[in-house]
Amino acid sequence: MLILMALYIANWWKGLVRIESLGRYVWEFVAPIGKRFMPVVRTRQAFALGSVWVAALLIITFATWQLWHLRTMIATH
Repeated sequence: MLILMALYIANWWKGLVRIESLGRYVWEFVAPIGKRFMPVVRTRQAFALGSVWVAALLIITFATWQLWHLRTMIATH
């Protein structure tokens, strides 16, 4: 994923645009949850906000991996 992000930032590959569009739907669900913990004043709030953020990243990473895997399966058959 880091390599894909580097290629995207370098403007050599635009495949992450589709993934970003999928992430928009996840973010619409996660953003209101994260706003409940803002502004961060206590350690518990920081932990809760970090947990929401990590959960969103895991979902997006899993979806990216699944799409990539599906694409390679279709290409090989």
